[in-house]
Amino acid sequence: MELLGLLFAAPVMLASSAIYTALAIAAFSRWPAVKKVALPISCGVAGLVGFEVVLLISVGAKSAFLHLHHAYTVLHFLDFLLAPPAIANLVLHLTARKEKKKWMQFAAAAACCWIACMSALLGNIMVDEAIMGVDAGKPFYMAKKEPNQAPEPTAPSGRGSS
Repeated sequence: MELLGLLFAAPVMLASSAIYTALAIAAFSRWPAVKKVALPISCGVAGLVGFEVVLLISVGAKSAFLHLHHAYTVLHFLDFLLAPPAIANLVLHLTARKEKKKWMQFAAAAACCWIACMSALLGNIMVDEAIMGVDAGKPFYMAKKEPNQAPEPTAPSGRGSS
């Protein structure tokens, strides 16, 4: 069932990436102040994404969630929601030249935004499964953290039992 959802998500994300990119091109060309505000915010979001990637590589998703709990959840969802538009904004800025055609700028930014959308979706699934397990009843952001949770009992070693 998840595979079917992922298959349906791909074209929807492609359409939303194209719509966002077209709106961003229109807003940046009509109001240059919007571009001046969006660019530093996009750089900050890209830095947050880099921080989360370093965090996931160095300590792992479960450890990051157990130590930072709500702060990690906020960081993860900010990255999940804001990374694709931020990537599109950065690509639009990097490809903004007078001699370049607008359709090439649009195609590059929309493609990068779509790749960022798909990566964010698949990354969110991987983080959720790393924290809660594959067959979890709830996603990780709905789980309650027990402050003094006792460790789970271990199975008997087999000595003395028949």
